[in-house]
Amino acid sequence: MPAQLLVCVTNYEFNANALALKRFFEPIFETIIIDASTPGGFAEADITIENTYYPGLWNESVSQAIQRDAEWLLFIASDVQLIEAEMTQLCIQEALVDPNLMLWTASLAQNSRSSFKSTLNRATAGMRHCGMVDGFCFMARTSQLRGQHPIPSENHFGYGVDAITALRAHELGTVAVDDRVTIYHPARKLEHQINTDEASALGTAYLNSFSFSDEARIKVNQLEQIAAQDGNTPAVKPLNSLDLGCGSKPNDLFKTGHAFGIDVRNPENRAEIKLSDLFIEPIPHQNGSFDYITAFDFIEHVPRLVYLNRQCRFCFVELMNEIHRVLKPGGIFASLTTAFPHQEAFQDPTHVNIITERTFPKYFCKPHYLAARYGFTGSFSLIHQSSKPDGKLLTLMRAIKTEAPGRNFSF
Repeated sequence: MPAQLLVCVTNYEFNANALALKRFFEPIFETIIIDASTPGGFAEADITIENTYYPGLWNESVSQAIQRDAEWLLFIASDVQLIEAEMTQLCIQEALVDPNLMLWTASLAQNSRSSFKSTLNRATAGMRHCGMVDGFCFMARTSQLRGQHPIPSENHFGYGVDAITALRAHELGTVAVDDRVTIYHPARKLEHQINTDEASALGTAYLNSFSFSDEARIKVNQLEQIAAQDGNTPAVKPLNSLDLGCGSKPNDLFKTGHAFGIDVRNPENRAEIKLSDLFIEPIPHQNGSFDYITAFDFIEHVPRLVYLNRQCRFCFVELMNEIHRVLKPGGIFASLTTAFPHQEAFQDPTHVNIITERTFPKYFCKPHYLAARYGFTGSFSLIHQSSKPDGKLLTLMRAIKTEAPGRNFSF
């Protein structure tokens, strides 16, 4: 039976990490290690080829995908390190079934070696459009790669392959980076240095041997320019957000254009606002409904516990469970709240939940999850936290989920 996806881990002198990457992917997808004649040998490699630098590994990977009739190829260099990878399977499966997607990559840690800005990790809830994709980690349709295979021997460093792959993909469909999966690509080893001037000249000549539409080139330039100015490139799919304690109008911090709200009052009877007392009631939405949830000047008002019907309820913990439930896999919760040690956290008599910079990371985020002792069942990763001049603490957390959301919910 043909493989929908073939994962090729390509290796030269990173044997331990190559094996770790194979162990990570092979329970889910057909995975092989292609080794470029590592000095001293690499017995665990599935295929060993002559060391002809990047082109040799790339050519062999594409050949294997073609031979195995795989619809997709995931090409990953063995020096790539997985940083945020819990949802990799879910994200790849989502990408595989998108009929418009031609090229996909995980996002890069901000301190990672990178040639293109649009693939650097951003605080978004999923896939977004990107311009170029670095050639050390990408997933592309094999049908697309056939048209540029093999890399000619005269381009013996392989420069330009990533640009050609991206431009061709832009002509055929969508190129996406996924912020829910983060990888790190370290600097090249000193002993692996190459003549970059020569490599660039050969790569430019190779790139110029292909013809691409003006539309594709313009699109790439526009996306890379957005990223260079520290902006978020557009999301691949429409997104929505939910604002807790929204008052008369929901906030739309992430500019989704589809903002909903929850409050105990709705005096204007706005259709996008639902009524609920979130201190003791669930969020009245189905599982996995939102890409973003925001709470501005709200968390500090949520009781830590109440006694209701002779039972002790940990209201704050229950609310965090609800936030996790209603977020989509990889969705982001943004909290802006007055925090210790600023006096603003205490002076308002309705502030009953004093937050510190350790509350969210220690109690609701990996690896600690200290709130589990009080009934917290979710999982978040901390992606940003900063103190503001007015004494407020901004916290962004990503919901870690390894399965697609169900549709049912109960009150």
